[in-house]
Amino acid sequence: MPEIDLRNLQGDEVKVTPIEDRVLLIMFFSPACNECYSFMLNMEERQGSDAAQKLSFVAIASGNYNTDPLKKIIQKYNISFPVLIDPTDSLRKKFGKFPILPITYLVTTKGLVVKQYLGHPDLDHLELDVEQFL
Repeated sequence: MPEIDLRNLQGDEVKVTPIEDRVLLIMFFSPACNECYSFMLNMEERQGSDAAQKLSFVAIASGNYNTDPLKKIIQKYNISFPVLIDPTDSLRKKFGKFPILPITYLVTTKGLVVKQYLGHPDLDHLELDVEQFL
């Protein structure tokens, strides 16, 4: 996994690293993408579930955007996981040069990128993948 050291919506620097007992999902999204928000809401709804205890989720806005509308949406839906900004899109390019957003990567507890999902992943399939790589 490439090093992730970006700023959040409040301007604070955030470093994302693999966690020993959790699989990490990293989603790159566009603030103009409704499908992206749908997936974010699905992940937020799962926060209290048993499956969520084995999973960390990070959303990264790709590109240089005005963050004010994004902040309002994140607040409106009470998104509790980290939402970071990749203003130059350089981090997403390190993961691969796919032009489709959202794109989500599954990272093992050891930091290996083992899966990618284009668009909104099937949630049942995603849970099976998480179990497989714990």
